[in-house]
Amino acid sequence: MLRPKLEDLQIPIGNCLLKRSDSGAELILVNQKSFSITLPESCILESLIKNDLKISTKEELIISAWGNPKIIGPNSLPVAITNLRKVLELDNIKIINVPKKGYKLHIPDIELSPEPKKPLETLNFSTLPHSKEENSRSQPRFYQWLYTFVSSTGLALVILSYFYFWHTFDFVKVNINNQSSQICLTDKNELELFIANTKKEH
Repeated sequence: MLRPKLEDLQIPIGNCLLKRSDSGAELILVNQKSFSITLPESCILESLIKNDLKISTKEELIISAWGNPKIIGPNSLPVAITNLRKVLELDNIKIINVPKKGYKLHIPDIELSPEPKKPLETLNFSTLPHSKEENSRSQPRFYQWLYTFVSSTGLALVILSYFYFWHTFDFVKVNINNQSSQICLTDKNELELFIANTKKEH
């Protein structure tokens, strides 16, 4: 059984393209790089694609590529599969060996490039219509709060100063040996103690 005459074809394989004509066969990858393959290799790949990604037996692939299993060597099919794998795996397409059954294609899902995410718009609150009104309202509140704080603090200082300086401390003029002096006492009883100590010294 001889292989029938090959037809020209263009078959997509995932992101790749199998192209065959009278001049030969080639695989065109997604990056537009082209790799030449033999006509039997193109027939093997065509058979794997048309088998709807199911398992293709070794005999089916040999007949589709060479027409007669007896006219080829035992390594012809494995060598052709290896050559196809080297090219297809550049685009993550794999020819999987199913032990004691044959081969099948594994084509990944075509990945669409995601749309770039738009950056989140930064809201400028100062440009919003109500922002100026709110700012004008917040300023009197701030000054009112500041006035209250200063007034309260000042009043507290006055009260504390009164009890600390004018209530606790007494300035007393003392005339000893015709010499007048002014002393500050924290307690009025200290005046008597001060005078008694001064008399002892004199």
